[in-house]
Amino acid sequence: MWDSDLTKWCAGKMVPKRDLIGDMAKAARRGGIKFGVSNHGMEHYGFIRAPQGMKTDLDDAANDDFYWVLQRQQPGSYERFLADWVARNFELIDKYQPDLLWFDNGINGRNLDPVKMKVAAHLYNRALTWGKEVSLVTKAQAYLAGSILDLERGRSVDINRQCWQCETSMGHNSWGYTDDLVLRNPGEMIREMIDCASKDGNYLLNIAPQKDGTIPADQALRLREMGQWLKQNGEGIYDTAAWSQYGEGPTPQSQANGNRGITDARLKVYTAQDFRFTVKGDTLYVFGFAWPEYPRNLATIKSLALKDAGPGKVAAVTLLGSAQKTTFQQDANGLHVTLPSWKTNEYAYTLKIEPRVTYGKFAITAGSGGPVI
Repeated sequence: MWDSDLTKWCAGKMVPKRDLIGDMAKAARRGGIKFGVSNHGMEHYGFIRAPQGMKTDLDDAANDDFYWVLQRQQPGSYERFLADWVARNFELIDKYQPDLLWFDNGINGRNLDPVKMKVAAHLYNRALTWGKEVSLVTKAQAYLAGSILDLERGRSVDINRQCWQCETSMGHNSWGYTDDLVLRNPGEMIREMIDCASKDGNYLLNIAPQKDGTIPADQALRLREMGQWLKQNGEGIYDTAAWSQYGEGPTPQSQANGNRGITDARLKVYTAQDFRFTVKGDTLYVFGFAWPEYPRNLATIKSLALKDAGPGKVAAVTLLGSAQKTTFQQDANGLHVTLPSWKTNEYAYTLKIEPRVTYGKFAITAGSGGPVI
């Protein structure tokens, strides 16, 4: 995907004869967004295996520096492959200065620690000379420290103070563009993003452009819907941390799917008793996943009940996106907030609660920084 000095098998020398990574880096930085690259190269050594009887060019010696099939039969081939993998990562880092370097499951094994550490050291040492913060993004226990934990189409079951992210897609049935792409509802993606923030996680959302690079109208519409929601409610997402508990409510979470965490992505039906929490400085943010029933419009947050060993007294409650003042009462059963008759949006509302409420001596420090979209 880039113009490499290490191989002829690259986008700069083959079709399309264009440095796609370089062009993407320039476009991302013009737009003021972080630029990351993903490298699945470690899987390349053993991933290509043609079905028996299928005619391929895998055994063509002219292509073996691309496929690494014939070389596997030679002594020292795996060591040469690993050295090549390290060199290509060094080249990616030096040429494009990525903010994030992302690896898939291929590097998870402990036997690969020596080469992984070379790449990690190169990235972080180069970043010191660039004068900027960077990070690796990996899965499972690929690195025991120093990387962002990536949960593919999943999210943490509970608060996780390790830096982590939910890596998911707007499409239910594909990461890339297809004619039969089934898109997710904006509401489920917004609530998924809120759930991540309430557990101290980031949110990385994949979209599927068409072959000419354009974003289809139905995907663009969902991005704009999410952008409008963040414009109104992003104060409770960006630069926040998880509170002492991520939320409350009767709607159960799905069980964790191994290292991927919660992997349900389909639209859940939430109730007016389902809430998520984040905190920033002295302010607690409460996200309601469903608007309470008319005409009372009463939202009760049980976690903010006045009790001897419970949270402190609330001084003010504001509904983000509404010009109307909210009224509230706090007692031993919870914080009861009367909302206006009309919704601020269709997906999730946000209550800004001051001062911050903490349990006992529990202290909150800065979180992982809100969503990446």
